[in-house]
Amino acid sequence: MTSQAVCSNLGHTVPQRTIDRLSHQAQTVPFVYGGLAQNSTITELVEKVDQITPAHMSGYLFPSSGSEANEAAIRMARLYTGKQTILSFGKSYHGGTGVPLYIGADGRRDFVSQDPTPSTRLDQSTMTLSQICDHIHQHGDDIAALITEPVIGSGGVMKHCDMFMRDILRVCREKKVLVIADEVMSGFGRTGKMWGHELYNGNTELGEFYKPDLMTFAKGFTCAAIPMSGVACSATLHEHFQTNSIGYGSTYQAHPMAAVMAIEVIDRMREEHVLENVMKNELLIREHMADLASSPLFHKAFRLHGSFGCMDMRMSDDGTMNEGIIACFTERLREHGIIHMFRPPLFHIAPPLNCTPTEIHRMFQIIKRAADDTVARYGGGW
Repeated sequence: MTSQAVCSNLGHTVPQRTIDRLSHQAQTVPFVYGGLAQNSTITELVEKVDQITPAHMSGYLFPSSGSEANEAAIRMARLYTGKQTILSFGKSYHGGTGVPLYIGADGRRDFVSQDPTPSTRLDQSTMTLSQICDHIHQHGDDIAALITEPVIGSGGVMKHCDMFMRDILRVCREKKVLVIADEVMSGFGRTGKMWGHELYNGNTELGEFYKPDLMTFAKGFTCAAIPMSGVACSATLHEHFQTNSIGYGSTYQAHPMAAVMAIEVIDRMREEHVLENVMKNELLIREHMADLASSPLFHKAFRLHGSFGCMDMRMSDDGTMNEGIIACFTERLREHGIIHMFRPPLFHIAPPLNCTPTEIHRMFQIIKRAADDTVARYGGGW
C-alpha cells in the first residue's frame, strides 16, 4: 500500500517486452562508462526525459540514487553561484548520504555527528512567511540554493500553500538563490501530475511561478526495478556547464541497463494512461480515507494528492501503550496481507499508480479491519 518505499509505482510485474529489451541490452551493450563513450540507449533516454521535463530544462545527469542526484544538484548550484549555504524546509528529507542527509530535517540526520556543509533549515512550523523571506533577503549573498520537496514526502505528505511558495521563490529570484525541486518521491505521476511542483502552477491568478533551476528524480523513474536517478537543469545552467566542469564522476552514471528500464517506464506511463488513472483513483482513495478517519485510531484530518496520502494516528500519553497500539495495528495489517512503509504516527497511503478500483477497495477493507481490531483490543479511549 506504499509501493514499497513509494517507488514501485507500476506494481511488481515487469512486462515481457521490457524483459526482452533488457535481455537484448545485456547481450549487446551491458555497460559503457560514460567518461569514455556514449551509447544509443542513453541518447534515447535523454530524448524521452526531455519530452517530459519542464520546457525550460535541457541538461541531464543520470546517477544511481536520489541521494546522489541531490548531491550532484547541490554541487552544481554551488559551482554556478559561487556561494555555499543550502536552505531547506522543516520535515524535509533529501537522502541518506552526508550532505543531503544533514540539510534535511528528518530524524535520521542525527546520525551525522558533525556538520558536513553550510546549511540552514527554515522551519515553517515556527517561522512566519515574512521571517523566512527576511532571512533569504539578509543572507542571500551567501545562499547557493533552496532545496525543497514540492510535497514533503516521508515527513507526512505536506504541500505548502501556493502563495507561501510563490513569495519565497520570488525572494530567491531577487537574491539569485537557485531553486532545487527534489522530485524523488513526488515526481513521475505520484501526485497526479508528472512533477509534484506542477501542483503549484494550476492557480490561474498566480501563474506558473514554480520553475526550478534544478530538479532531481529517482524512485518512479525506473519503478525501482533497477537503480537510476536523474538531475535536470535549466538551459542557462546547461550552457554554463558546457564549458565549466562539474567535477562529477560516477562509474554507474547513465548505466545502459537502467536506462532501458527508465525508457520502458516512460513509455508505459503514456501507453497505460497512468496520470489519468491516478486522478480517477484519487476520488476513490479520498472517500476511503475520509471513512477511515472516523476510526478512533486516526485524527480526522488527512492529506492526499493523487495517489500520495498520509493520515495521523492518534497517540496516547502512555508511551508503552502507544508501542502496543502500533505493534498491534502493524501485526493485523500483515496478517491480512499488507506490508507497508510505516513511520508512526504517520500512516502513509501510496499504492501503485496503476491500481484498479477493486484493488483499492480491497486495500482499504484490510486497513479498516486492522484498525477495528486494534481499537477493539485497546478500547479506543486514548
